[in-house]
Amino acid sequence: MDPNVNSVTFKVSNYRLIIAIGFVKILMFIILIYSNFDLNWIFTLLILVSFPSTIYELSIKLIVDQDGLVIRRLFRKDVRIIWDDILEQHYFNLGQREMRYLLLRKAIPTLRPIFIPKEFQANVFILEAWEQPTRLLSLIEPHLPAKSPADQLFVPFTVDRNLRKALPLLIAIGIAIVLFSLNTFR
Repeated sequence: MDPNVNSVTFKVSNYRLIIAIGFVKILMFIILIYSNFDLNWIFTLLILVSFPSTIYELSIKLIVDQDGLVIRRLFRKDVRIIWDDILEQHYFNLGQREMRYLLLRKAIPTLRPIFIPKEFQANVFILEAWEQPTRLLSLIEPHLPAKSPADQLFVPFTVDRNLRKALPLLIAIGIAIVLFSLNTFR
């Protein structure tokens, strides 16, 4: 990359949530250390094991430069998508949200977006996975060979119905964990 040409860097779209989760993990770890450690060693171990994934998620960056897109990840090889690898832009509706994505010419097996059928996962780059997707799209659009077609490539999986069925169970499990934690810390 030419050092005179500007590149723009984007973080993952949910980086604030990841930071909050990391902060909660640190607080829980501190609380568990100063409480009855014999009962909470499993929770402490789970927090310690999950903390590196939080750091890894925060380290992921998308760089837009004159050659294309580069995804930088901690301890992994960079993923480069050159402008010629992008076929076209599509979108699908997921509930109330419109998800925009790029259809890639060649498969990139390290990209695994959710809500997309397996046969398309390696060839799809979701723009909403990054912060400021509208700005990102404005940087990418001049390099797109074709405008968005009217038809969708696929119908995404919807999780609304299954999530509504599982929500009472998830709430009950959450309440049980909170009550167990409060009872343990007394």
